[in-house]
Amino acid sequence: MYAAHFAASLGCKVAAPRVPLGALLTAGMAPDLAFALLMRSGIERIDAPIGAPFAEWQIVAPYSHGAFTAGGAALLFGFGMWLAFRQVRAGPWIASLAGALLLHLVCDWCVDPSGLRLFANSQATSGLRLWQSSPALAMLLEVSVVGIGTGLFLRTTASMSWTVRLAALGLLGMLTWESTLGQRGTVLPMRSPELAMPYFRQIVLDLLLVGVIATLSTTTVPKVRAAPASAPDT
Repeated sequence: MYAAHFAASLGCKVAAPRVPLGALLTAGMAPDLAFALLMRSGIERIDAPIGAPFAEWQIVAPYSHGAFTAGGAALLFGFGMWLAFRQVRAGPWIASLAGALLLHLVCDWCVDPSGLRLFANSQATSGLRLWQSSPALAMLLEVSVVGIGTGLFLRTTASMSWTVRLAALGLLGMLTWESTLGQRGTVLPMRSPELAMPYFRQIVLDLLLVGVIATLSTTTVPKVRAAPASAPDT
């Protein structure tokens, strides 16, 4: 999954509208950003021959995508961001930021072809592995999450111009295609350490694009108050 992580983060804006959008998007993509850096250092990796299709990839990510390690990191991230801004009560901030990160794990638990590890040092994995058992269902799940997350986000925004609306839908549509039909045909292009930095740069670029368009969509449109009705002449 890829586009769904962005959409789920946007949807979390409903829980705490005052949480910075950049923090939500960063929280939602934090596991993949960490995975790219850990893959570069050799701590995490993709075990598959070059040219293997995505459904056959064995993704070894016990730290960035481990249920308990990433879950604890989610709570710490939410608390840390609240300490940094201190604008509202801690509860909504921690809930929305931790929720964005945890939703990343839930989505990957559903579709990841190799499942997720519960503990960093455990070999046991868990997950539905839809990309192996039912790629069509994995793609349907991604599209559904994108639709729900985008819809929730739009509820928190003011009226948008058609230009911004089309740009937002076009970008999310492109990301959705990449992570459904595009991902289905993806093969492992190079070994993990060589793949790490291009993958990291792609995530950062997409974060910037989604963040800019989403920020434009939250631009408020001032409402013009109607003038009070004058008293009728007598």
